[in-house]
Amino acid sequence: YMKLFGALLRPHERTSLPGAFYFVLGTAASLAFPIKVARLSVLCLSLGDPVAAVVGTTIGGPKLVMDKSFSGTSVCLAVCFVLGFGVMGFNATESLIAALCATLAELFSSGIGIDDNLLIPITTSVGLHFYPVVIGT
Repeated sequence: YMKLFGALLRPHERTSLPGAFYFVLGTAASLAFPIKVARLSVLCLSLGDPVAAVVGTTIGGPKLVMDKSFSGTSVCLAVCFVLGFGVMGFNATESLIAALCATLAELFSSGIGIDDNLLIPITTSVGLHFYPVVIGT
């Protein structure tokens, strides 16, 4: 594994499980939910998270939590909302719930010590699937 992929790994992934492992695990966990929910959860992980990282590191700005920037966090929220509303056809409320879940998972994952590749699809799936129960509809 190290021979083939070692050059692609971040320093901390050389001594622990790589992000790709948690990506697969989080994606698999999201499949326990309806397929439309799982698809949006994986899209938020696949697009919202990396866009947040790129914007956060290139534009920067005020830091919120654990070196996460306001710009990266804001873009993650916007991208995930557009994915839900514009791409997947969820209504505005559902799209906002999914975007908030994904963004908060991305924002706080480092602080709680859980890889965001695992946390984003799970929290997005749980939030989107169960929010009707929480608000009583």
